[in-house]
Amino acid sequence: KLACKVVKETEEEKSRDTTLNLLEDRFLESPDFAASQCRTVVVKMANLTRDAINAAMNLIDKFDRNKCDYVYLLEDKIDRYEDALGAYIVKLSRLEIGQAENKMLSMILHNIGDLERISDHAKNIAETAEELHTKGLEFSPSAKAEVAVFMNAVRDIVNLAVDSFEQENVEMASEVEPLED
Repeated sequence: KLACKVVKETEEEKSRDTTLNLLEDRFLESPDFAASQCRTVVVKMANLTRDAINAAMNLIDKFDRNKCDYVYLLEDKIDRYEDALGAYIVKLSRLEIGQAENKMLSMILHNIGDLERISDHAKNIAETAEELHTKGLEFSPSAKAEVAVFMNAVRDIVNLAVDSFEQENVEMASEVEPLED
């Protein structure tokens, strides 16, 4: 039901994303506050990315048109987040900000590209699932089992990465690389 409501979002509603309202130019008058707003938006972006990749991988086992459209919608939204954050951080970088905020903004700039790339992969997975469904194709049982192992590993990695980012937990983040291997 949620996917159906989200997919029916009009262009006007897309442009009124309340999360992006946190990146108001008037907040630039308080650069440290504006920097914290960037953090709030990138955490939302990370969670949308997690939703996109999980929804896309679920399509491999069971294709659903509404859920596929939801992945496409999320990918588009994540692209808008990347553009808005990048532009806002450029404006913010011209102002006097604290060293901690500057470090955080640098990290955000690095991560928004990664998050957007993950959403691109989610879209690619959804497109593959759609093609498999349209052509009536499916993986062999052994391939299904192998794909399931990889998808579970990706879920674990993405969940751990997003949670550690959101909680600013470096110790938790250090667990991502061994899982990746």
